[in-house]
Amino acid sequence: MHMTKRLLAVLLLLVAITVGHAGEKLAVSVSTTIHEGDKKGDCVLDPLSFMPGVKATANSGKIQAFATEFEKPQKTKITSGLYTGQNAYIPFTPRGFTSVNDAWRIEYEATLDKDLIVLVCTATYNTVDSYTNAAYGEYAGPIYETINGKKFLACQNKSISSTVNSSKTYFQIFAKPGKSYTVRLKQFDRWINATITCNLIKPIPTETQISMAR
Repeated sequence: MHMTKRLLAVLLLLVAITVGHAGEKLAVSVSTTIHEGDKKGDCVLDPLSFMPGVKATANSGKIQAFATEFEKPQKTKITSGLYTGQNAYIPFTPRGFTSVNDAWRIEYEATLDKDLIVLVCTATYNTVDSYTNAAYGEYAGPIYETINGKKFLACQNKSISSTVNSSKTYFQIFAKPGKSYTVRLKQFDRWINATITCNLIKPIPTETQISMAR
C-alpha cells in the first residue's frame, strides 16, 4: 500500500513537470554576456531560470553597503589609565545603511506571446566611491578640547558614506526560444554590446513536489 502511494506520487510529479507550453508551465531561462571590451573582456552573468510574470535579477561584482544615517557624537569620561577623568568622544556612529551592486545589475521580466518570449529588462551599471564628512550641521567636523589654555584635537569625528554613479538602460526583446540577440547598454559615457539568449525549459520541481515523491 505504501509503495502504491509512493508510485502514485512519483507519477503525479512527472505529470506536473512535463506539462507543455499550452499549460503555461514552462519556465524562462536567460543567459547574458556583456562585452565590456578593453582589458576587461567579457562579463558573463549567472544564468537565470524563472517563471513568466516573475522578476529575476542577475548581478556582477559585489554588494557594497554604506552608511546613510548617523548618531551624533557623544561626550564621555575616561575611567581608567593615565588619562582618567579627562573627556573623550565617541564620533559619528552609523545607524542606517543601504547597499547597491557595484557593477552590473540586470532585471528581467518575461511573458509568453504564442511562440515568442517577451523580455522586459532594466540594466544598471554602478560604481561606488567612499567620501568623508557625510554629516553636516551641528556636531559636524573635528572636535577640539582646550586644556590649560591650549587647544588640541580630541576626535577626528569622521562620518563616512558613499556616492553612487549609475547608468540605466531600459530595453525589450521579442525573442524566439534558443536565439541570441545583441543589445546596447549604456556604461556612463559609452555604449557597449551585450548578448542575451532566452529559452523555454521545464521548471525545477518545488520542494513540496519532491517531498510528495519520497
